[in-house]
Amino acid sequence: MANTKVSDLTAIVTPVDADEIHVAQSGSSLKMTLLQLTQYLDPDNIALPATTGGLVAGNVGDALKELQDEILDLDGADISFSSVTGGLSSTNVSDAIKEVQDNVGATMDHGDLTGLSDDDHSQYSLADGTRDFTGKVIGVDPTVSQHLATKNYVDSVIADDIGFTSATGGLSSTNAGDALRELQDTIDDLDAVDISFSSTTGELSSTNVSDALKEIADESGPPTKEMFFQVDHNSDLGDFRSRTVTQSGTFRYDFFAPHDFVELIDVVIIFIPSAGAAGTGKDMDFFSDYGAKGEVFNNHSESNTTGSHNTGTVNVIGEQNVSSVFSSLSANDYCGVQMDHNAIGGSMEHLGIRLRYR
Repeated sequence: MANTKVSDLTAIVTPVDADEIHVAQSGSSLKMTLLQLTQYLDPDNIALPATTGGLVAGNVGDALKELQDEILDLDGADISFSSVTGGLSSTNVSDAIKEVQDNVGATMDHGDLTGLSDDDHSQYSLADGTRDFTGKVIGVDPTVSQHLATKNYVDSVIADDIGFTSATGGLSSTNAGDALRELQDTIDDLDAVDISFSSTTGELSSTNVSDALKEIADESGPPTKEMFFQVDHNSDLGDFRSRTVTQSGTFRYDFFAPHDFVELIDVVIIFIPSAGAAGTGKDMDFFSDYGAKGEVFNNHSESNTTGSHNTGTVNVIGEQNVSSVFSSLSANDYCGVQMDHNAIGGSMEHLGIRLRYR
């Protein structure tokens, strides 16, 4: 290559044409010189032939702007290619994209996918029911027999479908749902006075719950207390001190009603019958005199001479209730009671008397 000197760089910067650049170097020195030279170049000063690429611009700068505008204005329908490309019938990008999209939607089958048996989605329930629900499952009312039922359907709808005669239980309703509501309303309206029962129930005189509760409360009263008064003994039976009373004998007891006495529960004479005296149909009479301090000794005097009595089993401790002759017993009363055997068939060993009260 002939040596040519570039004497004045500034002279070729504006305007510049490739044919006007003369260099004196070669190889790497030439590359460096050209690099330094291009720093002074302006794209608008680099001329292009008017026929280049079909552009109307005559320099690089205008050509770049012209290309940018054309790219921005491009539409998929304007970018064409051969109809044989990829086996598509379309000849532009826009139609080709639509064609590809239609083909994918029409031909893809879920069964063609791989890994269909993998349980990759633990948030879904399984058809075999092996994965438990972790929260409440909300549904709708079933319409056919195979549908699952909601709680609301069971609570309300099903009950309304269970019919029975209007005479059932005296209800006016003819299905379970309405009957339950009717019963609930009836229960809500109930008062204890409305709930009745036989007056013979449990020895109560009341015939409804309200009065019965009051009667029970009145009868329960204060706590029950007991006292035992030993007999004036004249014999022994085993380790018991006792009083022997013959088959036609008479015996008397004394006892006291304490100051905290409110109500009599019972007064019983305690005895052990011999062979002849044991059994039913025994004729015995009972008498009483009682009164408090400052009163005559027989302020109250009562008797019971009717009826026969059961003295129980031989050598078994028995009790004879004599409460009937203490109908007016009060606190601080001093009491005497007499028991007459009227040919009862044998003797009895009397142990004492027990007072039970509130």
